[in-house]
Amino acid sequence: MIPHECKMPDISDLTTPLLPALLTQALVGNKKLSRKTILYRNNFVRLVDKAVFEYQESRSTIIAQVKEMQRSDEEIIENGRVLYILNFTDHFENCINATARLLKLLVRIKKEYGPPFISRVVRNSIEAYSKSIPDIRIAIEHMDEKIRGDEIVEGQPVMLSVGDDGDKATIASYHIKFNDLATTLCKLHAVAKQLLESGSN
Repeated sequence: MIPHECKMPDISDLTTPLLPALLTQALVGNKKLSRKTILYRNNFVRLVDKAVFEYQESRSTIIAQVKEMQRSDEEIIENGRVLYILNFTDHFENCINATARLLKLLVRIKKEYGPPFISRVVRNSIEAYSKSIPDIRIAIEHMDEKIRGDEIVEGQPVMLSVGDDGDKATIASYHIKFNDLATTLCKLHAVAKQLLESGSN
């Protein structure tokens, strides 16, 4: 689908990298945290930065495509049509992969830090908004098997695409609402900041 408006929420307020703060902590060191906890934390913070970056890049391709579709016929005849939306797939796939890894890391980090670290409310909220991500990641990684097994119905996309309503990404029979992914990333970003704060105490 070629979108005519961008329905991906803007999360640019999260795009200031967390990695510099992490590197500062690495130089200072922290004797209160176990080596395993520090390694989990480091990877989590890096992946949050990556997921947010790839999300915003995905959003940028939609915005660029919307502007492209508003060009005059004269401009199109002179310069041709550009399909910025083709880059959406790669960036969004990177975002989904990073987010799926973050969800798995979150479980391990909770075990290392203990139950008080992430409240039940935050944990339940993340689970609710991110529940479609594991299925989408599996669909991405095993698309060749789905094609070979005739699991793809006529008309279903075999790569991540903007859904018909423009408010979600779709692959095979799975989809994720952009609002849900944005909310998930905001909450994971907050967890990453909490991890950094706990490491500086």
